[in-house]
Amino acid sequence: MPSDPAMASASGNDRYLAVYSDGQTARSRHLEVEPDVLALLLFDEQGQLFEEWPYDKITSIEPLHPGEAAQLGHKDMPGARLFVENGRFAEELISHMPHMSRKAANRRVWIPLLILGAVLAVLIGGIWGAGYSIPEAMAHLIPDHVRKAMGRQVIVSLSGGETACHSPEGDKAFRKILKRLETGSRHKDKFTVNIVPIGMLNAFAAPGEQIVVGRKLLDFVKSPEELAGVIAHEMGHGTRRHPEAGIIRAVGISVAINIAFGGSTGGLGDLGGMLLQLKYSRGAE
Repeated sequence: MPSDPAMASASGNDRYLAVYSDGQTARSRHLEVEPDVLALLLFDEQGQLFEEWPYDKITSIEPLHPGEAAQLGHKDMPGARLFVENGRFAEELISHMPHMSRKAANRRVWIPLLILGAVLAVLIGGIWGAGYSIPEAMAHLIPDHVRKAMGRQVIVSLSGGETACHSPEGDKAFRKILKRLETGSRHKDKFTVNIVPIGMLNAFAAPGEQIVVGRKLLDFVKSPEELAGVIAHEMGHGTRRHPEAGIIRAVGISVAINIAFGGSTGGLGDLGGMLLQLKYSRGAE
């Protein structure tokens, strides 16, 4: 239906051509509508008032916007539809029903989002300001069997698919060192030391209470006490779950959430190489 100019009624208010469907029959009617003080007035083809739609009963299929067509419904009349193409009608109707405007609809969406964003910003700022680490907090959500699977994957990736180096004498010496260190620790799980052929003087903690010691480091240390100091340092990282937190920082929150709830670790690639590249914060050290 082409746009119509607004027509002045006897009351001085503008009337607009509309298409009306009662929702009960397939037939639609052409009529006139007039925004009054308390309600929208509907006039039939003879100009006789036959319905009043109170503003608090009117619904809009889409938010109203000046200059655009309006398609309205009625809360107590399921299926009833009123279509007005003249864009001036929407502008006038907004003056009676400002809550139905597109601007109001956008505010209803964006204001809660902005409030939520501000609350999250304050919470995150408070967490960081208090010295808490979000990745470390998430690391404590990862199930133990998943952490241990991650640790095994580290050992495999660093040893090229081979088993870590072991000998009866070496295992006995490490068990003795670990027993002494664990005596003074409140950590509930026992640690395991793995000797791997990495080409550097290095040792680090892996997920799941795994301590990785490079073979070259064994030739470098001068005493069991010196080696025990290195292992104790890495145990400290392990008890705080710094390796798991480091992986979370490296792979991102979405992957970390998947891991935390028991998801697969198979898509993480070279975990060993990843841990070798990670640097702990000064606070973690």
